[in-house]
Amino acid sequence: MKVIKENNFIEVEYEPKYCVIKIKNDIVPLSTSIELKELFKKLFDEKKYFNYLLDLSELKFIESSLIGVIVEAFRTISLSNGKLALVIKSQAVYDRFEISQLDKVLRIYENIEDAIKAFK
Repeated sequence: MKVIKENNFIEVEYEPKYCVIKIKNDIVPLSTSIELKELFKKLFDEKKYFNYLLDLSELKFIESSLIGVIVEAFRTISLSNGKLALVIKSQAVYDRFEISQLDKVLRIYENIEDAIKAFK
């Protein structure tokens, strides 16, 4: 496992079969959404990983810009036959995915352990 801190709010952990991207804040500013989008693009271009775990467990609120980044990443990952798993603990954050019915499309888990099982 190799952990790289992309900035104050994003940490990346490289595992052999998947990549974990952790958002390290309770609210994500627009600049972090933009940086996450750029990070996904960089990872897709490198083509080292097809499976991604996005850990949003520290988030208490999610803005539409971050949801847009997640949906765009999901599309790209799906086109390369990869998987995207999300870890969400906050009911308010989960509700945003449920209202938009993204909870029916995305794999959402309450903890990292269950999300990791999605890649086995």
